[in-house]
Amino acid sequence: MRYRFVLTVTVFAALFSCENPITSTGPQPDYFDENSEANKMNIFGVLRPNQNDNKADSFVFIETTHPFNSTWDSTSISDAEVVLYKSESNQLTDSLYFHYSEGDSANQPAYRPTTNFQALAGATYRLVCQKSGYPQLTGQTTVPHVPSLLTDVSTMPQKRCEFIIQHDSLAAMYDIHIFTPEQQYTHRVLAPVSGDLSVSFSLPENTATEGLLLVYAYDRNLSEYMTANLSIKPQTYQSSFSTVEGGYGVFGALNFLGVGIRFE
Repeated sequence: MRYRFVLTVTVFAALFSCENPITSTGPQPDYFDENSEANKMNIFGVLRPNQNDNKADSFVFIETTHPFNSTWDSTSISDAEVVLYKSESNQLTDSLYFHYSEGDSANQPAYRPTTNFQALAGATYRLVCQKSGYPQLTGQTTVPHVPSLLTDVSTMPQKRCEFIIQHDSLAAMYDIHIFTPEQQYTHRVLAPVSGDLSVSFSLPENTATEGLLLVYAYDRNLSEYMTANLSIKPQTYQSSFSTVEGGYGVFGALNFLGVGIRFE
């Protein structure tokens, strides 16, 4: 029985003329396994430092896969056992349970730790998700360091954002956000394998003179997941993308830096 994901993939219907044969436009699987198998968990989990002491910003969202031709009322899983371990020298220590929360006006329903948990930069964590009738899902990540800017960004040339980010081997991608009272600008760049990263991009002429610069550093897991090419092509086969074992989805980490800026 063929399975599909229901968290991030939207199925598109394509109409073709039956008069002309459809030829393959991409790689094909060796065979399709038509046998039934247990459902698997599909997760989106992120470790990140808390912005304040009253709210845990790390979370794990879990859904289930379903047979392709089945029907379902809900895909969310709210009764899994979710445990986070700190990993040191390949030894698991300091276990912490994530508990399911229904969410509120600011947060979606998800598994979250207690508010006193703080993801530490440079630390490695292993996630274990278990539920009766499902294979155990595991994932591992190392939290990037807070982005370190080697240039003064308190003042910048008018309508131009330029600075240098110190190399961090744990960061694979950066998102740069500039917030002003009226506008928001985003610039994404992959981190080099070695050496510092030079960032330079222009801003519109009507950019305000003051704003906030936010720099997000993503680990390799989140970087690969967020930049994966998951386009759907008719009559082609694409293998599943995942950064976890025993299921699907991603478990990754990020860190961030926020500073006030002024354009002269």
